[in-house]
Amino acid sequence: MKQSRSQIRPLVKYALAYDNGKRFRISFDDILFISADRSYCSFHLVEGKSLLMSFCLKTALGKLPSDYFVRIHRSHAINITHMLEWEGNRVLMDNGEYLHIGRKYKHLLHSRFAILTQKGRKVTEFEIGDSHQRYE
Repeated sequence: MKQSRSQIRPLVKYALAYDNGKRFRISFDDILFISADRSYCSFHLVEGKSLLMSFCLKTALGKLPSDYFVRIHRSHAINITHMLEWEGNRVLMDNGEYLHIGRKYKHLLHSRFAILTQKGRKVTEFEIGDSHQRYE
């Protein structure tokens, strides 16, 4: 039986970053968010460090798993596992930093979560991406 590429490819959990001639192994879990300025990206890490890379945000997101990372602004992408709350047009990250959500990217962030809406104490709506299901 022939296996497809997705079946034989190992699950990648790390990226190799090159900085000052050295290679660093970075776990996807350790990346809080990525900020961009033209053709440079800063990877902001859990331990408070950041790595500056010489490529644009679109290229960075093309190399990272879409299960973890979502673009929320023309100059920011976040690791959704490190997002604590979403308030209006900004998100709060694990490190206490607020990042702005662009109108153009709000739907991308919204589609990544199951949204629970509460009326009183009873959950009345459960939403996944664009589909809605009601529970009574």
